[in-house]
Amino acid sequence: MAVWGDDLNLEGNYVPALSRTLILLVATSMLCFASIPIDIIDTDPNFGLPANNSSVFGNPQEYAIQSFSLAGPSGGGTVGTWTLTIDTNYGVNPVGDSSMPVFCDNGGTFMGGSNPCPGSIPYFMSDFLIQQGTGASATYFGIVMSTGHVDYGSPGYSDSYVAGNLYSADGFQDSQQGNPTAGPVILETAGKTLEDTSGSLSVALNKGTGGASCAGNDSLGALHNCALYQVTDTFTVGPADTFFNPAEDITIYASSADCFNASLVLTTPEPSGLIWMIPGLLLLGAYLRRRSLARVN
Repeated sequence: MAVWGDDLNLEGNYVPALSRTLILLVATSMLCFASIPIDIIDTDPNFGLPANNSSVFGNPQEYAIQSFSLAGPSGGGTVGTWTLTIDTNYGVNPVGDSSMPVFCDNGGTFMGGSNPCPGSIPYFMSDFLIQQGTGASATYFGIVMSTGHVDYGSPGYSDSYVAGNLYSADGFQDSQQGNPTAGPVILETAGKTLEDTSGSLSVALNKGTGGASCAGNDSLGALHNCALYQVTDTFTVGPADTFFNPAEDITIYASSADCFNASLVLTTPEPSGLIWMIPGLLLLGAYLRRRSLARVN
């Protein structure tokens, strides 16, 4: 008759009951969390309100960002197709583009060359940046929004990053546009690694309540229901990738332009050991109760 004690493993060695319990606990916890889809959402509750407009350095119709959603594979875990959605205003109409275009501040016309925005400053949409972990062991990922990061910091700048794709790098670069609240806006070129080539970026007019096109928000702080545009990007994470480990601290940076003017910054702390073990404890408790009832009967 089987009893809850020491059992024989496949190699003929006895496994203590406590060790077997811990193995079961860890395994069931991992299985439970692997089946829960990842969906991270951040929203500016003041979007369209005076509090939002006063915090935007410039025209809110060009720079205010409302929200983002980062959704992992529908079956849970990290391997598979991810979808990034960003609701934002922008300095030029990007609908139909596969890369967020460069625009000139205050509605100027982008000319390119050595003087791309006469009397103004060129901007593009910042990368969607994700820092995983902290300190020397941190890793840095980004979904590129604008191919080449054209004119970043100075006229003529360009690199080989392609919009829509997921990359890793040695770190992030801060805004070069003199914004007093400058923060990280694009990936470093050092350590650049293409994690996925199947990324696909698209832009559509945002739809609000009742399906009407959104009006963004204006400098008077009128309450509108949503940002002008919705940027959607899908990309694939493979089994060999280290992208998005939920057991580590995650910090996300999203901003409408590389001046880090209006931005959303979200930090998700590392889950505590107890939280990770709760599903396993529940399943283990149910299992032990069933064994106890079976013995009584």
